[in-house]
Amino acid sequence: MEYWNRAAFDALGGGVTTGDPARLAALRERLDVELPAAVREWLTSDGPDLLYDPRGNRLATASTVTRLDDTPPGSDYVWLETDCQDCCDWFVRVDEGDDPPVYLLDPEDGTGESRLEYAARFSDYALVRVWEKRMFDAEVDFLLHRRIPPGAVEVLRERLTELPVTYGWAGNQGCEQVLRFDGPAMVGLALIGDTAVWSVVISDDPALRAELSTLLYGNPTLT
Repeated sequence: MEYWNRAAFDALGGGVTTGDPARLAALRERLDVELPAAVREWLTSDGPDLLYDPRGNRLATASTVTRLDDTPPGSDYVWLETDCQDCCDWFVRVDEGDDPPVYLLDPEDGTGESRLEYAARFSDYALVRVWEKRMFDAEVDFLLHRRIPPGAVEVLRERLTELPVTYGWAGNQGCEQVLRFDGPAMVGLALIGDTAVWSVVISDDPALRAELSTLLYGNPTLT
């Protein structure tokens, strides 16, 4: 069976179920609008529960999802996530296709006027959220405000699998874009220009971790 969120489900280890009747009933009770297919599939799956972290951002589930407002234009936006420090919120519109863009909104915005595109598709958003859960579970230190050498990102693209790019927000601060890579190593770069406001290199292979750290920082001891 094909899923909109196949990449995210696979990244969770497979075996994720969706279309749970209880979750579908909860959605109908909370919202009187037809959700985009990818969003409905995710919210009626095990995904939100598997990503739950009491220390992290608040993520929508079938029983907590809500609209931005009860009347237009806010009623066209459905809430997905709130930053753990209440700096921003993530929303989708209900009228932008089966796999719609995900937007960042200011917490005080009740109409969607402040929206900034975070991800081109909801399925991209779900995938990078799974990646970030794995990153935080690794409990490694982040490096802050490091200039990334010319050509380093191209090498990462050759060596690792690049995930969808997101924009505007990087965990706890603004940025231009976040690049994420997966494979034998996980690398994350939250960039403003050629400066990574935060970055991380994770690998079970010490030699690979040292090699990528040298590529990015010029020092194999920085991991």
